[in-house]
Amino acid sequence: MSEWMNLPNVRVFQPDRILSTLTGRDLLNWVTDTLADGTTHLVIDCRNLGFMDVGGLGALAGALGRVRRASGTLTLHGIPDQPQMVLKMADMLHAFDPLPS
Repeated sequence: MSEWMNLPNVRVFQPDRILSTLTGRDLLNWVTDTLADGTTHLVIDCRNLGFMDVGGLGALAGALGRVRRASGTLTLHGIPDQPQMVLKMADMLHAFDPLPS
């Protein structure tokens, strides 16, 4: 486990295997709740994420917008090949300042 996962000012979300329109709502709700609690440094641990579709990409974009409006940071950690390919095709990978696995 990375040491940043235990920092008090960082919150981590671990999506299930699929990030889509349906599961993206969980991500957006988590971002909203986390920001409301005052935490502005958010990490999405993608190591278990096997598939992301355009709905999941939209959820990530929405999450990034919410975090930026709160002057926070949203970082992706351990992005597997397929989700990484989707982010690259949308030219969005750089927006999340991804961390290695």
